[in-house]
Amino acid sequence: MCGSRKPTDRLRSKAAARLGCAIQAKSASRFVCAIAVLLLAVFPLLGSTPEKRQAARAQFDKAESARATLTAKPISERKLAEYQAILKMYRNVQLLSPTVHQAPDSIYQAATLNQEMAQRFPGDAAKYRAEARNLYQSLLRQYPQTRYRKQSNQAIAIMESEDEELAAAPSPQAPSRRSSPPDLPSRVTPVSSGSTTSSSDDNRDRANSKFVTISNIREWSTPNYTRVVIDVEDEVKFEAGRIANPDRIYFDLHNTKLIAALKDHNKDVEDGLLKKVRTGTNRAGTTRVVLEVGPVTTYSAFLLPNPYRLVIDIQGSPRTNSASAPAPSRRSPPPDSPAPTT
Repeated sequence: MCGSRKPTDRLRSKAAARLGCAIQAKSASRFVCAIAVLLLAVFPLLGSTPEKRQAARAQFDKAESARATLTAKPISERKLAEYQAILKMYRNVQLLSPTVHQAPDSIYQAATLNQEMAQRFPGDAAKYRAEARNLYQSLLRQYPQTRYRKQSNQAIAIMESEDEELAAAPSPQAPSRRSSPPDLPSRVTPVSSGSTTSSSDDNRDRANSKFVTISNIREWSTPNYTRVVIDVEDEVKFEAGRIANPDRIYFDLHNTKLIAALKDHNKDVEDGLLKKVRTGTNRAGTTRVVLEVGPVTTYSAFLLPNPYRLVIDIQGSPRTNSASAPAPSRRSPPPDSPAPTT
């Protein structure tokens, strides 16, 4: 009959009705999602008034100014309270207005300041390093498009590498209780990574192979020793020795070259054991890294692979945060003597 509907027609009608409901539900779901995204974007602004944003910018400028004043002081004169006051100002930036342009900058600067505190106050180095890592991770999580993304990832990777080095390397022996290093002759027989090579051997090595690049020099402190790590792209031969007046330990890395950023590297550390790290070229193809030291009793060096890096530990009397590092010398040290030969 004309008024009756076939079973197939009824099925098609039901399918169409279900499809229409599904489309409506999907559209509604998209609408709800869009509203949720909009609310998430607008919500932080609800509590961030123009006054708060202006106050956040002022806190950041104040923190930057205070940090510049602190950095101008000798390292040994920088006080814990000064670091803590600057950190508080950086924290206030995000608390006042997490959407202000300076908010991610304040997190990054607070992280780098904690790394500096780990150097300055080695007794609490683990705490400050952990806080720095947490801040870098927080920055990447809250502001994934930050301009400091690359630097933050690199800093986290370096700290993880340093933790691996501490775990893999033999722990230093307990330092001597002497408050000052023993008298040193003007020249000390060096230790090396292998048999000492002659000048002609060095020339032949340079002619037959490319220079190994030295890409980074980093250091950090513990209560009983300071560690310096020299990152190299391949295995290297090295010699080390100690020279007095002023007291310094040098490392000659054969068949190497420095990246441009490390040429004439001259960094003050002043952690009580290590005063300064500087670089130079002792002779063609040989890079010299010099550690100007304080009351160091012993030192050791070893090469670690994957990636290759030369790890140097200098040891002395146990340090505490209350002990002030010696004031840095105001005169330029005399040039180093050429490496001893055997």
